[in-house]
Amino acid sequence: MIAKLNGDAQIILSSATMPSSTVEMAKQFMYKPLAFLLDNAELTLEGIKQFYVKVNNEMDKLETLVDIYPIISKSHTLIFASTRDMVKLLRTRLLEKDIIIPVMVS
Repeated sequence: MIAKLNGDAQIILSSATMPSSTVEMAKQFMYKPLAFLLDNAELTLEGIKQFYVKVNNEMDKLETLVDIYPIISKSHTLIFASTRDMVKLLRTRLLEKDIIIPVMVS
């Protein structure tokens, strides 16, 4: 699949946790990759707001996110979902509320 990409394509790997085996694999197909790796000692939650909402199931999680999204700061927000279908469903539900967000599906 990567061989079919245009030579000008940019590939970005982003993760809060990335095993060294993944980093090594990426080096095999990326041209002059830049890595921004932080040690746990360098990480800080200063200035970061985290929320925890207990829900009963995936659909409740989706609906809760749709409900609270308009009131949270969105300038630097990342939303992770477990499947492509969940990302598409989330985007659809947010668009129904006139909330437009960039979506990345891998």
